[in-house]
Amino acid sequence: MDIPWEEVAPQLVGLAHLATASAGGRPNVAVVSILVEGRVLWLGTNKLSQKAKNLASNPRVSMMWQPGAELYVQCTADLTNDMGEKRRVWEGNLFPYDPAMFFGSVDNPDFLLVRIEPRSATVQSMGEHGPATLRWRA
Repeated sequence: MDIPWEEVAPQLVGLAHLATASAGGRPNVAVVSILVEGRVLWLGTNKLSQKAKNLASNPRVSMMWQPGAELYVQCTADLTNDMGEKRRVWEGNLFPYDPAMFFGSVDNPDFLLVRIEPRSATVQSMGEHGPATLRWRA
């Protein structure tokens, strides 16, 4: 059954598992906290992190949230060091945590934003008539 993005987005809360892979296919999984802004997902990272290194060469990622429904999202991601965008997200208190605890300040040259564009989502939950699988596609 297909569902609209507006039914998927409110479920993207709490910690997610972000799966990336290097250009050579070596996998990496990191626990991340995501900011949902319309149809764009954001996260902060350090430019020396494995996820940043992987994303620099391979923009395809998968994400998974649980508990509640099992929610899987296939995405493409881009690293950005644009100071205007970084300042907008940082100073807008849009992160679900205090970014200063992880990155010091918005001016930290090692602080990067990751802009994530969902391409598809699968939500597996318990419905009225038993297990249900719902899908969204961009």
